[in-house]
Amino acid sequence: MPSTCRSSLRVSPCPVSQPTASATGQRFLLGDGPVRLALANLAGLVFFEATPGGRWKAIDALWTTEPGFTGEVLVRGARLDGPGELGFADADDPLNELRISSSAQTTTIDDRLLLATTAVRVKVAGCYGLQIDAGGRSSIVIFEARPLEDAFAQLERPLKLPAAGSADCPVTPTTESVPFMAGARGEGPVYLAGGGRLSIAGSRQSGGFWFLKNAWVADPSELGPILVRGGRIDAPGDLRFGADPTPHLQLPIRSYTHTSGQPPGWRLFVSYLRPPSPGCYAMQLDTFTASLWLVFDVTP
Repeated sequence: MPSTCRSSLRVSPCPVSQPTASATGQRFLLGDGPVRLALANLAGLVFFEATPGGRWKAIDALWTTEPGFTGEVLVRGARLDGPGELGFADADDPLNELRISSSAQTTTIDDRLLLATTAVRVKVAGCYGLQIDAGGRSSIVIFEARPLEDAFAQLERPLKLPAAGSADCPVTPTTESVPFMAGARGEGPVYLAGGGRLSIAGSRQSGGFWFLKNAWVADPSELGPILVRGGRIDAPGDLRFGADPTPHLQLPIRSYTHTSGQPPGWRLFVSYLRPPSPGCYAMQLDTFTASLWLVFDVTP
């Protein structure tokens, strides 16, 4: 990005690019050129998280364009509000610029061609700009980067779990919408993988809570962090999560778990549900755009 552009944009607050909706209306993109970024963002705020293997933090991004685009893409960037570096890809020694070729790309997400899933790398919070040269023109994307912890602080909404009668647990139905996993429950964009009637038989208990290993799946329209909380809805009872049980589960942006047949853009997270006893339970999942609920039954 030219130095004149950097100096002219050193203002407060950060003049972030406004997200635009994709053709399907499900995904929010940054940029107004032929190549646009799909990434977790909240009104121009994007969030970075630590990754193994280096000192640089990752901002996960899907680089997309309209089907039929051909040619080379060049992306460069800089921090605009002070000293700081920006790079791409490797967490230890990032590239100064990102070059993408569209020639061999065939994967589409939300009717857009997926060119790459290369992370943007930064070290500190701040205001950053990208210049994307593609299709004979340049476009500018400006965003404010903050740590992932700031995102979770934005997600917590009042917990409003559905009610259930003592004799009937309104378990969330299964769906065929998850192409690589049968039996997932929910209407999306987040699903309980293999959920529904869960049994504590053969499980173990610690601190008054059972261990039930399970997975959550986010489809390509949900790119952001997810806050999960819950409780028993047919009688008093808590629901906790994780190996060291906590009252909430924070699903980050980057997933390190993958399974056979999982398409690009889908995310999979594995953790523990920790019910204290059999019963009917519900989870509230808060994202940047909405809250949704999943109901499941825990049997002896």
